[in-house]
Amino acid sequence: MKEWLRPATAGGSRQSADRRTSSSPSQIGKRISTARAQSAREGRRTGRSEVGSGKGERLRILNLGVSHSPVCGVRDYAERLGEELASAGHAVESEWLERPTSVQGTLDWIKTVTSAEMQDRVDVVLWHYSVFAYSSNGVPTVALPLSWALWRARVPVVGVLHEFVFPWGRHGWKGTAWAASQRLALPAVVAVSSRLLVTVEDRAAWLREQRWLPCRPTTVVPVFSCLPESLVPPLPQKSGPMRIGMLGYPKASARLITEAMEYVRATGMSAELWLLGAPGQDTSAGEAWRRAGGAASIGEAMKFTGIVRPERLADEIAHCDILIFDDTFGPSSRKTTLAAILVSGRPVVAIDGPSTWSLLGEAGAVRLVARNPRALGEALLQLANDDAKREELGARSRAFYERHQTPRVVAAAGFEMIWECCNTHAGDAHEREISEIEGASHRGEVSRG
Repeated sequence: MKEWLRPATAGGSRQSADRRTSSSPSQIGKRISTARAQSAREGRRTGRSEVGSGKGERLRILNLGVSHSPVCGVRDYAERLGEELASAGHAVESEWLERPTSVQGTLDWIKTVTSAEMQDRVDVVLWHYSVFAYSSNGVPTVALPLSWALWRARVPVVGVLHEFVFPWGRHGWKGTAWAASQRLALPAVVAVSSRLLVTVEDRAAWLREQRWLPCRPTTVVPVFSCLPESLVPPLPQKSGPMRIGMLGYPKASARLITEAMEYVRATGMSAELWLLGAPGQDTSAGEAWRRAGGAASIGEAMKFTGIVRPERLADEIAHCDILIFDDTFGPSSRKTTLAAILVSGRPVVAIDGPSTWSLLGEAGAVRLVARNPRALGEALLQLANDDAKREELGARSRAFYERHQTPRVVAAAGFEMIWECCNTHAGDAHEREISEIEGASHRGEVSRG
């Protein structure tokens, strides 16, 4: 086990007083020089542009997280990132608490994942934090005990912050309770992390602006698609109605999208709206979409795939002629649904918003439109009537994903942070050793050996 992985204890690095003895200045200076040289060697390790480049040291990495649902994008993200790091030669394991059902069971899990045995087999922890997964009724009851246990374990932690606080001013008194309690838990989560990784620049800026939070180096890395590659050809032969798809369809989008489809079909265009994947037809969201489709007179042209296997879902996306993306804040680098449709190579029409990823617009990777049915409907019609435009936009979408969002690109950026985290802890450990030696020298006492 590396020295910097062991929990620090008061006076633990010194021998008993009866074994201390005075040392000459040359002996003291030699020990200090040796420690500083080792610290310097550790400090010269830098981040690497490729996941497996650099000096080739094999790290032992632990993916740590909690899920409350069998369908969990955070868990899928952690698994895929782990696969990429493992393919570069690193040892990656996961400790994932699935659907916690009791307080005692959760505490037992925390004790296990932060035990001395874990410290012996792990160099760094990737803590995937999505606050509601660590909560009971929105209050983060798991976050504080896990933060404390990780701090006591003294293992380097990279905090991967997927969702970390609920915004103020939503969902009445419940939303206020969520926002307040989650902000109370966040300082502990940040404090135990040597580095932070977030998926959108707005969140990095927010973390920097909060004076009540510890200051930590923060890197912005976009999410990638967790779906397998589809085998459907990039440009399938067109037959039948124009197939317009939407992956991840929140209730809030139902009226906008169905009215846009009504506009498209009113021109005589034969088109179907395919709602892909979760949550499915027989849910409250599915019911909201069915009602909106009935009101827009497109009920017979609206299809649900339901929850299907990842391979099937990737194929369903690829079968679409055009894909729609809608989120309240616009298409951003934190949305795995956006990544999954960009990688398909199909043309994407996205509803613009206050947090739209600027790189998307600059690269022309998606067609951005205003949040109204007519603007969306006209964009869909223009693409539906022009095969060349669809092909060109789809190619730009795929190229953008390949440049900015593949698992290899994301893992390389994340791995730089992991190395920095490990080096910081190694340097801190050596500096503590130097301080102890220098302190002992001032008292005229240095332990033998």
